[in-house]
Amino acid sequence: MNKIQIITRILFILSSVSLISSQTAEELKRFMDTYDKLKVDQEANEVVKKGLESEKDPDDGPVRLLIDPGDMTKYYREKMSVIKKDLEQLNRILISSDSIPQLEHFGYNYFSLRDSIQIIDNSTIPSNYVLGYGDEVIISIWGQVE
Repeated sequence: MNKIQIITRILFILSSVSLISSQTAEELKRFMDTYDKLKVDQEANEVVKKGLESEKDPDDGPVRLLIDPGDMTKYYREKMSVIKKDLEQLNRILISSDSIPQLEHFGYNYFSLRDSIQIIDNSTIPSNYVLGYGDEVIISIWGQVE
Protein backbone atom coordinates (compact mmCIF):
# COMPACT_ATOMS: atom_id res chain seq x y z
CA MET A 1 0.00 0.00 0.00
CA ASN A 2 2.89 2.27 0.46
CA LYS A 3 3.52 2.35 -3.26
CA ILE A 4 -0.06 3.24 -4.01
CA GLN A 5 -0.06 6.04 -1.46
CA ILE A 6 3.19 7.45 -2.81
CA ILE A 7 1.89 7.34 -6.38
CA THR A 8 -1.39 9.02 -5.38
CA ARG A 9 0.48 11.73 -3.47
CA ILE A 10 2.76 12.38 -6.44
CA LEU A 11 -0.24 12.57 -8.78
CA PHE A 12 -2.04 14.86 -6.34
CA ILE A 13 0.97 17.19 -6.08
CA LEU A 14 1.44 17.31 -9.85
CA SER A 15 -2.24 17.98 -10.49
CA SER A 16 -2.36 20.73 -7.84
CA VAL A 17 0.75 22.38 -9.31
CA SER A 18 -0.79 22.32 -12.78
CA LEU A 19 -4.03 23.80 -11.43
CA ILE A 20 -2.19 26.55 -9.59
CA SER A 21 -0.01 27.53 -12.55
CA SER A 22 -2.71 27.19 -15.18
CA GLN A 23 -4.08 30.20 -17.06
CA THR A 24 -7.68 31.22 -17.35
CA ALA A 25 -9.42 31.84 -20.65
CA GLU A 26 -9.27 35.62 -20.07
CA GLU A 27 -5.52 35.53 -19.55
CA LEU A 28 -5.08 33.46 -22.69
CA LYS A 29 -7.19 35.97 -24.62
CA ARG A 30 -5.09 38.88 -23.27
CA PHE A 31 -1.90 37.08 -24.26
CA MET A 32 -3.25 36.50 -27.75
CA ASP A 33 -4.27 40.18 -28.08
CA THR A 34 -0.85 41.44 -26.97
CA TYR A 35 0.82 38.93 -29.30
CA ASP A 36 -1.31 40.18 -32.20
CA LYS A 37 -0.45 43.80 -31.37
CA LEU A 38 3.26 43.02 -31.19
CA LYS A 39 3.06 41.15 -34.46
CA VAL A 40 1.31 44.09 -36.18
CA ASP A 41 3.89 46.53 -34.74
CA GLN A 42 6.73 44.31 -35.92
CA GLU A 43 5.24 44.11 -39.42
CA ALA A 44 4.79 47.89 -39.48
CA ASN A 45 8.42 48.37 -38.45
CA GLU A 46 9.54 46.02 -41.22
CA VAL A 47 7.48 47.99 -43.76
CA VAL A 48 9.04 51.25 -42.55
CA LYS A 49 12.54 49.76 -42.73
CA LYS A 50 11.91 48.49 -46.25
CA GLY A 51 10.58 51.92 -47.25
CA LEU A 52 13.63 53.67 -45.82
CA GLU A 53 15.97 51.23 -47.53
CA SER A 54 14.23 51.77 -50.86
CA GLU A 55 14.56 55.57 -50.49
CA LYS A 56 18.28 55.35 -49.78
CA ASP A 57 20.61 56.69 -52.41
CA PRO A 58 22.85 53.83 -53.51
CA ASP A 59 25.79 56.24 -53.76
CA ASP A 60 25.57 57.14 -50.08
CA GLY A 61 27.70 55.00 -47.83
CA PRO A 62 27.37 54.35 -44.14
CA VAL A 63 27.52 57.37 -41.85
CA ARG A 64 30.35 57.62 -39.36
CA LEU A 65 29.42 58.99 -35.99
CA LEU A 66 32.93 59.44 -34.62
CA ILE A 67 34.90 61.70 -36.93
CA ASP A 68 38.49 62.91 -36.80
CA PRO A 69 39.16 66.48 -37.96
CA GLY A 70 41.45 65.07 -40.64
CA ASP A 71 38.58 62.98 -41.94
CA MET A 72 36.39 66.08 -42.11
CA THR A 73 38.91 68.03 -44.17
CA LYS A 74 39.43 65.03 -46.45
CA TYR A 75 35.66 64.67 -46.83
CA TYR A 76 35.19 68.36 -47.67
CA ARG A 77 38.08 68.32 -50.14
CA GLU A 78 36.55 65.32 -51.90
CA LYS A 79 33.14 67.01 -51.96
CA MET A 80 34.66 70.24 -53.27
CA SER A 81 36.43 68.38 -56.06
CA VAL A 82 33.15 66.70 -57.00
CA ILE A 83 31.37 70.07 -56.95
CA LYS A 84 34.12 71.65 -59.10
CA LYS A 85 33.85 68.85 -61.65
CA ASP A 86 30.07 69.21 -61.74
CA LEU A 87 30.38 72.98 -62.13
CA GLU A 88 32.86 72.60 -64.98
CA GLN A 89 30.50 70.19 -66.72
CA LEU A 90 27.59 72.60 -66.26
CA ASN A 91 29.66 75.47 -67.65
CA ARG A 92 30.58 73.38 -70.69
CA ILE A 93 26.92 72.53 -71.23
CA LEU A 94 25.84 76.17 -70.81
CA ILE A 95 28.51 77.48 -73.16
CA SER A 96 27.60 74.97 -75.85
CA SER A 97 23.87 75.64 -75.48
CA ASP A 98 24.08 79.44 -75.31
CA SER A 99 23.86 81.19 -78.70
CA ILE A 100 24.98 84.59 -77.36
CA PRO A 101 28.72 84.85 -76.67
CA GLN A 102 29.72 85.63 -73.12
CA LEU A 103 30.69 89.26 -72.40
CA GLU A 104 34.21 89.97 -71.29
CA HIS A 105 34.54 91.80 -68.00
CA PHE A 106 36.15 95.17 -68.42
CA GLY A 107 38.88 96.10 -65.97
CA TYR A 108 39.79 92.69 -64.57
CA ASN A 109 43.30 92.97 -66.00
CA TYR A 110 43.95 95.89 -63.61
CA PHE A 111 43.94 93.47 -60.71
CA SER A 112 45.60 90.47 -62.33
CA LEU A 113 48.39 92.46 -64.01
CA ARG A 114 48.85 95.05 -61.29
CA ASP A 115 52.59 95.63 -61.70
CA SER A 116 52.54 96.06 -65.47
CA ILE A 117 49.58 98.44 -65.74
CA GLN A 118 49.41 101.88 -64.20
CA ILE A 119 46.73 102.12 -61.56
CA ILE A 120 45.70 105.62 -62.62
CA ASP A 121 44.94 105.08 -66.27
CA ASN A 122 42.51 107.16 -68.23
CA SER A 123 41.81 104.48 -70.75
CA THR A 124 38.68 104.50 -72.79
CA ILE A 125 36.21 101.71 -72.48
CA PRO A 126 34.69 99.98 -75.49
CA SER A 127 31.53 101.55 -76.89
CA ASN A 128 29.49 98.38 -76.29
CA TYR A 129 30.38 98.19 -72.57
CA VAL A 130 27.35 97.86 -70.28
CA LEU A 131 27.51 99.11 -66.70
CA GLY A 132 26.94 96.42 -64.13
CA TYR A 133 26.70 96.05 -60.37
CA GLY A 134 29.68 97.49 -58.59
CA ASP A 135 30.70 99.73 -61.49
CA GLU A 136 31.32 103.34 -60.61
CA VAL A 137 31.34 106.37 -62.89
CA ILE A 138 33.18 109.41 -61.59
CA ILE A 139 32.87 112.63 -63.58
CA SER A 140 35.26 115.39 -62.66
CA ILE A 141 34.77 118.88 -64.08
CA TRP A 142 37.31 121.58 -63.51
CA GLY A 143 38.25 124.84 -65.00
CA GLN A 144 38.08 128.54 -64.41
CA VAL A 145 35.07 130.18 -62.90
CA GLU A 146 33.90 133.48 -64.45
